[in-house]
Amino acid sequence: GSILEVNTNYDGSVAERPVPSLTWEAPTAVGTIVSYKIVGPLPSTATVWEAVEPGTTDNTIEITTAGVTNWTPQEAIGSGVVNTNGFKGTKGGEYRAVITVGGAGCPGDVIRPFTVSWDHDVAASKVVSPKTNVYPRYFKYKEGTFISLLGEVQNVGLNDVEKFTVTAKIRNDKDELLDEIEYEYDSSNPEHAILKPGDKYEVDFGNWRSFDVGVYSMELVVDYLKDLEAYNDVVPRPDADKYTFEIAYDIQLQSTDILTPFNGETIKAGRPYNPVGLFTNVGISDVSDIDAKMTVRDAVTDELVYESLIVVPDVAQGRYNTQKATFAEMRILNEGTYKACIEINHGDDLVLTDNVYCHEFIVEAGMIGEFTLGTLNETDPGFTVDRNFETFDELLNALYYDGVTGDLVIKLT
Repeated sequence: GSILEVNTNYDGSVAERPVPSLTWEAPTAVGTIVSYKIVGPLPSTATVWEAVEPGTTDNTIEITTAGVTNWTPQEAIGSGVVNTNGFKGTKGGEYRAVITVGGAGCPGDVIRPFTVSWDHDVAASKVVSPKTNVYPRYFKYKEGTFISLLGEVQNVGLNDVEKFTVTAKIRNDKDELLDEIEYEYDSSNPEHAILKPGDKYEVDFGNWRSFDVGVYSMELVVDYLKDLEAYNDVVPRPDADKYTFEIAYDIQLQSTDILTPFNGETIKAGRPYNPVGLFTNVGISDVSDIDAKMTVRDAVTDELVYESLIVVPDVAQGRYNTQKATFAEMRILNEGTYKACIEINHGDDLVLTDNVYCHEFIVEAGMIGEFTLGTLNETDPGFTVDRNFETFDELLNALYYDGVTGDLVIKLT
């Protein structure tokens, strides 16, 4: 984000210090509603500048002119306001401009971070490598692969920086510290120049590897003797999610869930169902033509009442790494509690503990025996209490939903 000077008026009095404003890529419609505020310095989320309708405290501003692409609020309120609509950060640190658009405009929220500079401040900017296992990369490293550890730092202060230290910390998914690699930046070293205000530097911590699959996290910590802002010394920031990366096997498939019948579902005896299983690829490579099996057993006697073998065509890796698979038609004739299991198998899958998933469901009888149809015996809504259908529609709906388990007699009254 941008870097502003502390205790400096950004009020448009000089071109280099404009007031807060918005730019649209396309002309806005009349009736667009805009809210615009500045919060910080982080970790504080206090509002220090907020645009309002002139002469009011209304922070939802309507655009009344067609074709606007650049918009500057005419008035603002808050401790960071100068000269009606300008901004001045009296404390150094990281701030956020928070914009919300609605009404006739394309709705959405935008957050733009920026920095108000102290005299001396070196910030940990970002982890460059490893690639993250979550959005937007969804990347995984094969076990034993050498992983380049890179981080970026920036001089966000007002003065030159000659010397500082950056540390990369690697932790496992239990938050146990596994490795700590220190890098010293010193302008007396021919490889390092004096870091001017705004300059960035990519730190190379070398390569790192592990043969243990799992999710890891990386953190950058800057130690600068003259530093005046602690919040940005660490990335990810103290109030942000961890930066994670993942080491995985080339092939690892999981049986994740049985969607039909779902866990605890009650189905009708004798009715046809097409069971559906869900499988997940947590490995590195896409996998095709995988053997999968579903079995259903009586939960009490362990008698096998259903089995289906299929081939799952594809399960991709990455962001869209789940695949539904439909098994052969299933009919269970007897009431009771049943245990359904799905299993997926691949010859190169080294982790077998997650290949099977099971849960139980219930089978209850459909319609069987004698019922009446008409108003004579109608004593209760539905048919389960008085075994009477008031109308033909009620009877047809029951036949469709509940099915028929055995001999059925309908007496007209």
